Amino acid sequence: PEPTIPTPEPQTPEPTIPTPEPQTPEPTIPEPTTPEPTIPEPTIPTPEPTIPEPTTPEPPPIST
Repeated sequence: PEPTIPTPEPQTPEPTIPTPEPQTPEPTIPEPTTPEPTIPEPTIPTPEPTIPEPTTPEPPPIST
């Protein structure tokens, strides 16, 4: 008897087409830069020292 050689069916594999996921890029929201408030240093006015004028005492009247 002739040997029955099974004819292999040609397997045509379905092509796997990768579906590209749509990349939605995240919007880069810039953080609001809150500028630090510039606190002015309190300028303490240095009061000028009031120098009292030396009071020259009047000489007592010379009693003759």
